[in-house]
Formats: sequence, structure tokens, C-alpha cells
Amino acid sequence: MSRDGTSKAHAKGNRDQSRFFRASALFCCLTQPYPLLLEEYIYFYSPSNMSLVKALKTELGGSRAQIKVLQQDKLVMKNKEQDRIKVAIQLVREREIEGRVAAVVGWARFIR
Repeated sequence: MSRDGTSKAHAKGNRDQSRFFRASALFCCLTQPYPLLLEEYIYFYSPSNMSLVKALKTELGGSRAQIKVLQQDKLVMKNKEQDRIKVAIQLVREREIEGRVAAVVGWARFIR
């Protein structure tokens, strides 16, 4: 028995479980491109989690759709901002040209 009242076998069980979860996480990373393989793996090791997996897959699909919508909105906003910047630059250029013309006309009056 250890100080906290647990046996060495219990501690070893926790280590094995921890090792299992690390292996499972690694397996999930490796099988991410293959969702059916991952689903079969989860079903084989814990069939009670299948409904959870299906619910998570549904939620993931909805999240992906929402991400696509947000990316499109971001692109639209970026294009609008670029259009506003182009209009502002064009106005500054036109005013600068008008100022130059006015200066030339002013000099022309001064010279006469």
C-alpha cells in the first residue's frame, strides 16, 4: 500500500489507462483522414461511445459549415475595405491634381 491508501496494482492500472489514452490519441491523429477507420476503432474498444462519436461528427460538420460561412464573410468584408481604400486614394489623387492645376493657373495669372 502507498501513503494515499492505493495499492501498487491500482497505480499500475492508472499508468496502463494513461498509456491507453495516449495511444488512443495518437491513433486518432493518425486516422483523422480516415473517419470510418476511427469509428470502427472506437466501436471495437468502447461501443457505448458510438452515439457520442456520431453526435460529435454531426457537431463537427455544422462547425465546418459555419467556418466556411465566416470565411466567405471575411472575404467580402476584405473586398469592401479594399474598395473603400481605392476610392479614398482616387479622391486624394484627384484633389492633388486639382491643386496642381489651381497652382499653375495662379502662376499664369501672376505672370501676366
